[in-house]
Amino acid sequence: LDTLGFTYHEDHLFVLDIPGARKIFAPAITFTGRSPLRVKASIGWARAMELVLHTPLDIRFALHPFDFDSEELIDAMGGLARAISQHREWVSYEEFLEETNQ
Repeated sequence: LDTLGFTYHEDHLFVLDIPGARKIFAPAITFTGRSPLRVKASIGWARAMELVLHTPLDIRFALHPFDFDSEELIDAMGGLARAISQHREWVSYEEFLEETNQ
């Protein structure tokens, strides 16, 4: 990835700063609407993640096109996004890597 010019890679738990060779713990809040059970689990996870908004834990908010297939998920994502906005500052990956490099 480095030879192709990528500056980061991410998974559900970490962001890998490729040029800096750092692995930064920053769990992602994700959603899935692939089945009714997964919709319910995603909504529960979104509500649970509101509890960590008052902690110094770095978190990421990941949305995908299929997440918008469920009105319930859209409501849960919107509610969590509003809660995050009240307690956190939204930053890009580039800003995040710069801030965590200090």
